[in-house]
Amino acid sequence: MTRPMTKAQLSLMAPIGRQCRKDPFVRFLIDAVVFGAGIGIGIATLILLTDTFGLSTLMRGQSDALATAFAFIFGGAMVSTPLSLAVAVGLAARAK
Repeated sequence: MTRPMTKAQLSLMAPIGRQCRKDPFVRFLIDAVVFGAGIGIGIATLILLTDTFGLSTLMRGQSDALATAFAFIFGGAMVSTPLSLAVAVGLAARAK
């Protein structure tokens, strides 16, 4: 039979929650994803504000222009987020 473990021994066996918060690689990837989403939101907002390709005028003609603009900006974030994550993974592979 095995002897029962104390709470201290159990907490040392599974440091999963604490390890993720201290891992610099995970933090680096999260920062890259947030940065990429911010860039995507900025570019999509800039496109709408400057009426590039007539998108802003086209969206004003929709029945719910605000939801369409929000979907466009959210789509810009979704396009740039995986790109920045891929670049971050590539840079992490080259780092020491």
